[in-house]
Amino acid sequence: MSFADCGEFFTDVTEVDIKSPGFPGYYPNNATCFWVVQHDCAESWTITARKFDLEWHSSCSHDKLSFESLGADEQFVFCGDSSASYTSNNPYSHGLRGNLTINGSEINVIFESDFSVVHSGFDITIAANLFETCPG
Repeated sequence: MSFADCGEFFTDVTEVDIKSPGFPGYYPNNATCFWVVQHDCAESWTITARKFDLEWHSSCSHDKLSFESLGADEQFVFCGDSSASYTSNNPYSHGLRGNLTINGSEINVIFESDFSVVHSGFDITIAANLFETCPG
């Protein structure tokens, strides 16, 4: 699977839904997907997971969903199942739970799966939190 198979550029959108390939069925092995969500007037983005179920690893070194902010140099990496309990000091290995707000006008969303063990994946909404007055 390559970028051409899953991923998209979203420009000047205020809300977008992103799902793992094959959702609600299992995502494929060896997948790499890349989405860009951008809005010039976005101060931040709120990410809400309706469903989140990836392979678990304490350091998220197998299957993972990453969010990178270009405006604030933030990165968050998630794996696991948001409805399960794990023993780990890494809070992001417990799945994406509740809402996550990331600062910046553009975020990259990267999904990667390894060569084994697949799950049902994710279904997330990303909503822009706009400045009251658009800068620039």
